[in-house]
Amino acid sequence: MDKAMEIAGTIASIVQLFCGHCCSNDSISEQCSHLRKPKKVLQILEDKMELLTAREEDVKQKLHVEKVWNGMDPTAEVKLWLENVQKMKNIMISLKKEIQDNKSCLCGCFPNYYRRLKLGNSVTKKMRKVQKLLDNSKFSESSLVIMVPGRGKTFPGTTLVGDTAKGILLRTWEYLMDEDIGIIGIYGMGGVGKTSIIKEINNELLSKKAIFDNVIWVTASKDLDLEKLQKHIAKEIGLSFHDEDSDITRASELFEALQRRGRCLLIIDDLWEAYSLENLGFPNPTKENGCKLLITTRSSSVC
Repeated sequence: MDKAMEIAGTIASIVQLFCGHCCSNDSISEQCSHLRKPKKVLQILEDKMELLTAREEDVKQKLHVEKVWNGMDPTAEVKLWLENVQKMKNIMISLKKEIQDNKSCLCGCFPNYYRRLKLGNSVTKKMRKVQKLLDNSKFSESSLVIMVPGRGKTFPGTTLVGDTAKGILLRTWEYLMDEDIGIIGIYGMGGVGKTSIIKEINNELLSKKAIFDNVIWVTASKDLDLEKLQKHIAKEIGLSFHDEDSDITRASELFEALQRRGRCLLIIDDLWEAYSLENLGFPNPTKENGCKLLITTRSSSVC
């Protein structure tokens, strides 16, 4: 009697679920497939997941190549797609476990059609989501990656000769690490190794992101004026000016752009003329903003 009641309850549940789905957009044949061929429906989903995983690997490989060779980062759209793929992979793990736990009820005498139908509907819904991820996996070049400005440029290694050069390098490094010092100047006649010293410092700083968010290198010259210097700095941070912009406008745009970049070290090599930071557009170095200015020059008056 108890078994008969349990069977009747199961049948009633099947009819209720079946009718509910038939009244929706699902077709009767789809519901029947869940009952008659549950393994086939699951296999279709697994095949689609296998293809989705392969697409995921292809996208990740392309992202790796773009990062290594071109310094490009994935777009927000691609990041979201990868996150959704990972979520679906986690859902599949839970679904497989649920299917394994789907034993026959009534001591194996009566297949659990209610749970089979319910799981079948769940598989179908997930299949649609997987197909949508597959449809959205064909990214164009413009939607796959985006150019992210670099932190600076690294120079070929140089060998410092002599204790004097090494001593200057160590003292300069100490000044850069001192929060109370915002502007450092190295002066001396041409050819004594000033540029080699700051190249070593530049490369070392780029390998230690915790110190500066950006290291900006600009090479000056004897005929360099304020406008040219501003444009050189702008080029290094991916900023462009209009031809009609004044010195004040360029300084304002530089200031805003550099503030957005966080802790910046501006290195100006071989500077011949002194400029105020305000006119240049570089933030006044403070403990709070973490910005610093490092220059080399042939004249102590520039420092």
